[in-house]
Amino acid sequence: QVKAGYASADGYEKNWRPETRRQWAVSIPICTSMAKHYQARGINCLVDLYATPEDFNNWKQELIGVDYELVVILPSRETVKRRNAGRKHPARLSDKKVEEAHRNIMPWASAGIRVVDTSEHQVRDTVKMLQSAAE
Repeated sequence: QVKAGYASADGYEKNWRPETRRQWAVSIPICTSMAKHYQARGINCLVDLYATPEDFNNWKQELIGVDYELVVILPSRETVKRRNAGRKHPARLSDKKVEEAHRNIMPWASAGIRVVDTSEHQVRDTVKMLQSAAE
């Protein structure tokens, strides 16, 4: 049952359990397979996900043979906290979880890849930046 692995922001810490992790692991080859199919047909594909550099190793294995560019969207911690505070329940994470998540992705800032700071940009502007980079 897929619902068994669902983890909402509400009670995230207690909802992220072994079944959730197992289903997340299953989603990686499914998502990368879709990207491969799109690319094979000449269609650009953007995969939006939260992944630490360590987590991305699983994705890299599945992306072998795919021509991709990794771009990390990394707004400031203050921006992430402000955006999260504007979310409605149940999508809002605890301040502690936001701090932890941001701390976990900070290694991307020094990973030698393209990092886009979206602190001062709306979603529409970020999309335009990414589209321009892909052309």
